[in-house]
Amino acid sequence: MKTFDIEVENFGPIKRGKIETTRLNIICGPNNSGKSIFLHSFYSFLAWEAYRLLDFPVPPEILKSVQTTGTVTIPLSEYSASVNECLDKGNDVFIKRIPDLLLKQSVIFKDATIHVTTNPSYLEKVKENRSWEWQITENCGVIFSQSGDSLVATFVNTGDKYPDADVISLVIKIAIKSVLVGFIFNNLAYLVTSERTGAAMFANHIPLSAKEESQPPESKNSSIRKPFPVAHFRELDFISHANLTPLSQKNSRFAQDKKYDHIFNLLHRITSGTYIFDEARGMCFIPDVNKTLQLDMSEVSSSIRSLMSLHVLLRHRINSYGAIVMIDEPEINLTPHNQRLLARLLVQLAKAKIDVFITTHSDYIVREINTLVALNQKTERTKKIANDYGYGENECIKPDDVALYYIKKPEEMKPEDDNAFERIVLNGDFSVEIPPFDDSIREMGNLQSELSWED
Repeated sequence: MKTFDIEVENFGPIKRGKIETTRLNIICGPNNSGKSIFLHSFYSFLAWEAYRLLDFPVPPEILKSVQTTGTVTIPLSEYSASVNECLDKGNDVFIKRIPDLLLKQSVIFKDATIHVTTNPSYLEKVKENRSWEWQITENCGVIFSQSGDSLVATFVNTGDKYPDADVISLVIKIAIKSVLVGFIFNNLAYLVTSERTGAAMFANHIPLSAKEESQPPESKNSSIRKPFPVAHFRELDFISHANLTPLSQKNSRFAQDKKYDHIFNLLHRITSGTYIFDEARGMCFIPDVNKTLQLDMSEVSSSIRSLMSLHVLLRHRINSYGAIVMIDEPEINLTPHNQRLLARLLVQLAKAKIDVFITTHSDYIVREINTLVALNQKTERTKKIANDYGYGENECIKPDDVALYYIKKPEEMKPEDDNAFERIVLNGDFSVEIPPFDDSIREMGNLQSELSWED
């Protein structure tokens, strides 16, 4: 199912480009083609800007109902229809803040535009039954009850009167945003950066006060260069000793759900060991080959450091099946075998209704995902092959749930091209052409063939 449309223009190296996202999204292409800047920008929009910028007006009749009866029923469909209209307004504000959020020179985004819209049917997942309570003033609380498309707000007041209209309006707005788009925009997007090996090793050596400076300024002088982009700040923050101390005491709801144990088993197969948190030493690792050893992040291989952020994210952070996980170059420090295992892990995350976005230079990851698409045929023949090669019954993915894009540099684009993102369909056909990989593999094969034969 399509989830987002993202369209950019004059966006760093990307002259023009548009992608439609789904459950598992892959962007590959040459170095310096704009993959990471695109991913970091989309992450910053989801995790930092969009939720704050979305604004749903509260009609006077809703305020009057609360002030006279203490309760009101809000039809969510009327608001879900205006999500993209609100996003359009947010896009215009966001583009001006990208240089601060990414710590890039503003000239890189001169005349740049970005437009992010979401598929209205993607919001259907919010139609569930649940209730929660908020205390908004000393004398007044509110009980929210959601049933399908309706949200009922009941204000419980022990004072002489209900809060001012401005307070009621703000509470209603926050509730609507939380229900409609909170699962997309309210801090449920996570980016594991390509600098994660360094983050794992040095997070505890960076003063928290320095990291706090990396937060996008509201009242600070924006001309002062801050030490980290928002994505790196977030990653440093959630793997820091100060944050892991309370976080490590409990597993995320995702990790508590036993039906996803196979995802953690795949991660264990890649690492051949177990991550644990030590109060004195921070995150440590116990290798399977010697379980008496407890190694800190300065003592382990780069592959273990590389996967630490993903471990923390899955084990302790994800508390919603609507989360969005982004990984910049997941293949870093991994052998071809482990890259294939990681591809299988990413597919399982997508099947767990977690949207996945990656940038990659790995032929192994892309080809393995294509293999899992082929296994989705579930014929007697493919079932036997899957079993022979050690794949589980559900290790497969539908073609519609995978979007692979090859991003072209400006010099690769023809005059008639209006999209730098070329969609490559992964449908289990092993003759599929993937330019950045196949061109080099073919050239290398030709070279080796010629060297193997003498005149």
